[in-house]
Amino acid sequence: VSTQSTGVVLLMHDIVDPPASRLSCMQAFDHMWGCFTPGNQVREVYRNGTIDDCRAAVDAFTECMSIKGTRDMAKKEELFQAMLKRKAEATLRPGGEEHVWEFKPGYVASLYQAE
Repeated sequence: VSTQSTGVVLLMHDIVDPPASRLSCMQAFDHMWGCFTPGNQVREVYRNGTIDDCRAAVDAFTECMSIKGTRDMAKKEELFQAMLKRKAEATLRPGGEEHVWEFKPGYVASLYQAE
């Protein structure tokens, strides 16, 4: 087990087989697929008065597939870490504003780690 300067603990299997190489895009695909369903579209019209173009879901799936398609492992890991950081920032600062609630330290650290 080793600790980087970010305080994230790396397990031995993460060094041999980095998280970016185990990335699965099925969750992103399922989210994108579900976004286009009639039920989701009706819910969006009811709540917001507009049809959801599902841009965020399509972008997440496209980003995942571009990471999966990268052959250079260093570049793949760099893209993967950037994706994790963007997701964490979107959770911690929705809409670019500071979140109303204060998160527990363990939760914040888990946002910057692979699942």
